[in-house]
Amino acid sequence: MTASKDENQSPASTMLVPPPRGGKTSWLRRALRAVPWNYVGPILSIGLFVGALAVLASLLREVKPDEVAAAFTATPTTAIIVSILCTACSYLALTGYDGLALRQIGAKDIPYSTAAIGSFTSYAISYTLGVPLLTAGAVRYRVYGGAGLSAPQIAALTLVCTLTFWLGMGAVLALGLVLVPGSVAGVDHLPLTLNMSIGVAIIVVIVAYVAYVASGRRVVALEGWSLPLPDGRVTAIQIVLGVLDVCAGAGALYVLLPDQAASVPFFTFMVIYVLAAFLGVLSHAPGGIGVFEATMLVALPGIPETALLGRILLFRVIYYFVPFALALAILGIYELARRRHVVDRLVDQASGVMKPLAPILVSGAAFLAGTALLVTGAVPAGEARRSLVETLIPLPVVEIAHVAATLAGVALLFLSRGLIRRVETAWHAAGVVLSVAILASLLRSADWRFALVLCGALLVLALSRPAFPRVARLFGLDFSPLLLGAIAAVLVVTTWIGFFAFRFVAYSPQTWISFGYGEEMSRFLRAAALALLAAVVIGVLSFRWKGGIALLPAASLDLSGLVASTPSAEARLALLPGQTLLASDQGNAAMVVARAGASSIALGDPLGLPGLAQELVWVFSERAERQRLWPVILSASPQMRSDYLEAGLTLTPIGDRAWLDLPTLADEPFSGANAIFAWADAQGLSLDLVPAGAMAAATPALHAVSQAWLTRSPHAEGYFTLGRFLPEWIKGNDCAILRRAGEIVGFAVVMRGGGNEEWAVDILRYLPELGPNALDFMLLRLMRLAKARGVRRFDLGLTPNPARATENLGPAWQRVTPLLFRFGDHIANFDALRGFKARFNPHFEPRYLACTAGFALPHILQDITALIERGGVPPR
Repeated sequence: MTASKDENQSPASTMLVPPPRGGKTSWLRRALRAVPWNYVGPILSIGLFVGALAVLASLLREVKPDEVAAAFTATPTTAIIVSILCTACSYLALTGYDGLALRQIGAKDIPYSTAAIGSFTSYAISYTLGVPLLTAGAVRYRVYGGAGLSAPQIAALTLVCTLTFWLGMGAVLALGLVLVPGSVAGVDHLPLTLNMSIGVAIIVVIVAYVAYVASGRRVVALEGWSLPLPDGRVTAIQIVLGVLDVCAGAGALYVLLPDQAASVPFFTFMVIYVLAAFLGVLSHAPGGIGVFEATMLVALPGIPETALLGRILLFRVIYYFVPFALALAILGIYELARRRHVVDRLVDQASGVMKPLAPILVSGAAFLAGTALLVTGAVPAGEARRSLVETLIPLPVVEIAHVAATLAGVALLFLSRGLIRRVETAWHAAGVVLSVAILASLLRSADWRFALVLCGALLVLALSRPAFPRVARLFGLDFSPLLLGAIAAVLVVTTWIGFFAFRFVAYSPQTWISFGYGEEMSRFLRAAALALLAAVVIGVLSFRWKGGIALLPAASLDLSGLVASTPSAEARLALLPGQTLLASDQGNAAMVVARAGASSIALGDPLGLPGLAQELVWVFSERAERQRLWPVILSASPQMRSDYLEAGLTLTPIGDRAWLDLPTLADEPFSGANAIFAWADAQGLSLDLVPAGAMAAATPALHAVSQAWLTRSPHAEGYFTLGRFLPEWIKGNDCAILRRAGEIVGFAVVMRGGGNEEWAVDILRYLPELGPNALDFMLLRLMRLAKARGVRRFDLGLTPNPARATENLGPAWQRVTPLLFRFGDHIANFDALRGFKARFNPHFEPRYLACTAGFALPHILQDITALIERGGVPPR
């Protein structure tokens, strides 16, 4: 990361600026890319989380759940009201984060009400569900994207908000290390002088940073991207807002503490709160659960553990769960207010509003529900519910219900992966599992309140049906290291809770096979073992049945049947030597892929049945995500528009596919066509179609024509999007041979679609001395041949639309025109190429670049250009 002073630029808004083209990759970028962040982050987070559990286990060895519940309910009403007010002040300060950031990025026309909604909903949801980059980012993009902000603006806003948060936290922590170093020493066990030194160092860094940005406009650059920093005045406001947020959040918990906390000054407690919150953020656990509690218990040894833990639980309800519920309600109301329609479309609109967020929310709800099922099964039921169960439910039913609830909990943990990937089968399975869980919760412990919560989750799942269109095998999904770590953490925590709850019960091997209404520890032991076994079985099955779609060289898979059944002539590009395919193991679905730079690029729509083609798009996008690449689909058709959007891609127009309806094609497609034939007769030219496999003897002559063409052409042969002069490619397709007095003077590779539905010309070359009329003659002659043989369409290839392409994609697109837009190597520029094809009066169908949105587009265009001009590398 570097920062520089920019004297020449005016103090404009804070925006992400893309890196210059052709820049060299910095050593920092190369080093960061070499680190396996997909594994390092989860390992560190899980290690911190497990360490916190170990601390909790040692501190709460003698704590009884009933005493914790009593401390929870014994909180004075006045303290609860003041805590709610402090919570409101904290979230009000958080709205100031977004309000300040909006002014900094130049979005002053966004009203404060929108900033308040975006801030409150994003923070409330991310605090509860965790993974803020995913949850808060999705909510912010939904709110601010609807208000007219672009993706770079939203990214800049997020960076400014993050900077505000850490400045406030750092300021409070630094003052605490200097003024009350002993309170921090109880947690980090460092000498007082070292803590004070760290605090002074942080203060010096903050003061130096404020002075630095106040002295002139500064720009921070990372991996080639630059962001102008807020000036000194704005930075001072950021620090004040951050400190207010921290003070209010700490106050919301401080007023709830029992009487024993009266000896702890508020400032000292605030420093402890900041340290606990900081460690909780590092753990990546939702709300820092476990880590936050462990830090508080260690730093406040003078407060009884049961009383402190009960009040922290109440704080979580006030500060996390209540705002989470309000955020969901506000988000729904806000989205409905933005889309006022007639009553008969209200249901369809509501589903459309929540569709982008539904997979995230439903997946999080499923994971939480699975966790709650396992936790409630690991603790004893209350006396009243235990008596009710003994009276109404037979013992075998109770035992079976306990097993069913445990299996349902484990299943929901794993199903959360399929739900966030929008898999239809996962949605159906989650509905069945939740239904079983509701019944099992009632039968095992008469827990009707928890059953009502599960009913609410089932209702939300039922209403979100349109958000799960993906057809995929449930056991074919890859489970991320983060999810597997979270599942393992849940199983560890559940087991620990169970042993903690039953620590006063004498254990013996006989306990495992003891049955009875009062044998709750026996049921817990069997359930814990069953949960672990079920998790291992599901993991093994997922690994064993994983796959079905893999990267393969084109030569290693027989796609002749698939290509022959595809009407599009461009499908034959999948057979081009050297191509890499992402294909199903049965060869009934495939797409051509390559890697260039930081992009994973696919050529056109996938081949295969609609369900398999849709799954290929998802797998392609997920593979790119795991490899930290941008997924790009070049020349995507409108027929699969919904599939690309469902996979999280955006569509940018790049041109139009021009095709002719041959049955209605006139004998003279354009004025002057007959004159072209007269010119050919005068030159003694003729064109014949030679079937595939019959060109071996003529290959040397064709190669000589190709070399003569390339020598006079300013463009070299391209890669990926068109064929190259390769003997196996020439022999594998029909070839139109242009002769003059029996001598071969030109040729064109003809690709034929399945069922004689469509013809298209791949490479077309002739001796340069023939002039441009040779191109017209060869195309006109091929059109007549195709029409005579009953072909329905003739594909003229992608045609540039200057009004769109030059405006949306920039001058980089001009470089690939000859190789991406068919016959571009014969025509001078965009307008001339489109005019050349427009003479035939073709039908135009739009084509898109499907890729990630926002500031990645300039990089993606450079990668596409490099791929077409120089070729890419096989994807991993």
